[in-house]
Amino acid sequence: MRKSLLFGFLLMVAVTSCLAQGRTAKKKDSSPRKTIVLADAVYRDAIRSVQLFAKANEFLTPAIALGTEEKLTLKFDDLAGGFTTYSYTFMHCNANWEQSSIFENQFMDGFFQNEIRDYKYAVNTRQTYTSYALDFPNSFIKFTASGNYVLFVYENGNKSKPVLTRRFFVYEPLASVESELRRSFTAGSIQTNQSLDLKVTPSPSLKVFNPLSEFLLTVQQNRRWDQATADITPNLMDQKTLLYTFNDRLNFPAMNEFRQFDTRSLGINSLNVRKFLVDSANQIFLYDDASRASQPYNNYFDINGSFACVQRDGLITSRDPDYAYVHFTL
Repeated sequence: MRKSLLFGFLLMVAVTSCLAQGRTAKKKDSSPRKTIVLADAVYRDAIRSVQLFAKANEFLTPAIALGTEEKLTLKFDDLAGGFTTYSYTFMHCNANWEQSSIFENQFMDGFFQNEIRDYKYAVNTRQTYTSYALDFPNSFIKFTASGNYVLFVYENGNKSKPVLTRRFFVYEPLASVESELRRSFTAGSIQTNQSLDLKVTPSPSLKVFNPLSEFLLTVQQNRRWDQATADITPNLMDQKTLLYTFNDRLNFPAMNEFRQFDTRSLGINSLNVRKFLVDSANQIFLYDDASRASQPYNNYFDINGSFACVQRDGLITSRDPDYAYVHFTL
C-alpha cells in the first residue's frame, strides 16, 4: 500500500516561523524580470514566503465560489525591509491559462487596479523584512464571472516592475465530481502508482451539447502545477454523466511521504532539528534522515510538501517570526 495523495479536480465548463529562505536582501532589485508568466512565479529575490490560499483554511486550494462571501488571502514577505507601494490587479484566463480576450469590466466590478494596504514591519528579528497581506474580493474589487484567474502584483502602479503572480479559481457549482483512488491497473506500476477514477455529473440546469469540447478536466497532484494532467477525455459518457476510468493519464506515481522538520520555535531543537546556532543570521542544522528504500511503507501525517508560517515562541511576545538558513543533506 502506497501513500494516498491529495488530488485537486479542476473542472471547467465552457458555458459561451517559516522555512529557510536563502540569502539576506539589502535593497530592491535594480533590474527585475520584465516579462510575466500566467503561472505561480516570483520576479524578485527579496520576495519570500508567498502564500495564496482560501481564507477559511490555508491548506485549501485557492478557489472561491462566484457570488458568495468566500475570500482568498495573499501573504508574502519583502526581505529588503522598509515600505514599498505594491499594486495588484487580476487577469482572466481561458482553460489553457492564456489571457482571455474579454474586457476587465466583463469579469470584475470595482477598481481594476488597487494597492496592498495591509503591511507590518518585523520586530526584533535578525532578518529585516516587511510582511504584506491582502484579502479579496474586497470593498474595492469583486468578480462577476467564473473562470481561471491570475493575481498580478507589481511595484508602485508600474506593471513593468512585476513582483509576483499567482493562479486561482472562481467557480460555479455546475457539476458534481465523485472520485475513487485505488491501486494502479497497469501490471508494470501496480506497486508504485495509484489510479484515479472520476465520475462527473453536470447540473440538470446546464445544457450540454458536446461534452468532449465543453468539459475540460485538469487534475493536480498535491496542488502542484508541475504535477498536473490536463485535457483529459472521458472513457464513457451519456446524457447525464462522464466517466474517467482506467485512464492512463490518471495513473500517478504514488511516491512516499515528504520529509519534514519544525522550526516554529527558533532556538529549540524541535522535530528533526539537530542544532541551532546564531551568528550574523540564524543557522539551523537538521538530522540526516535514514534511507527508507528497504523499509516497509508507513503512513506519516504531513502537509503534502506545503509549508505554514507559524510562530510557537508563545512566551516571547515582543519578537516576530524570523528567517533562518537551514542546513540539510539529501
